[in-house]
Amino acid sequence: MKQIKCNHIGIHCVGVKKTDLFFEKILGMPKVRDYIISSELSEKLFGVDKETIIHTFDNGKLRLEVFISESNNQKGYSHVSIEVEDIPSFLENCKQVGLEVRHGKTEDGKNRDLWFVNDFSNNLYEIKELWD
Repeated sequence: MKQIKCNHIGIHCVGVKKTDLFFEKILGMPKVRDYIISSELSEKLFGVDKETIIHTFDNGKLRLEVFISESNNQKGYSHVSIEVEDIPSFLENCKQVGLEVRHGKTEDGKNRDLWFVNDFSNNLYEIKELWD
């Protein structure tokens, strides 16, 4: 079987300032590129007839292309799972900027912690402990 590698994940966020705050300050991911795609290209590729700002964040292990608009996403099961070095500090940083932290326990008999955080645009992130 051939190997596959994730090149990037594209997500939708609302507003430039809160997008940059979440990715640069909370996740610690440097912004490596900003650009705009035309309404024509956006319509052709994504079915959205609107010029769109894109910010790319990359920490060397994960690259996210963030499509910025003015309207919010709907809730659902889609999420990005990320690993962080210090879960309690990460969750505290989220709370300090007003992000809701969700907590649950696995139902597999092991009773492990499950942590989820929505960013300012309602994208959902599962938070796991960093493993090398």
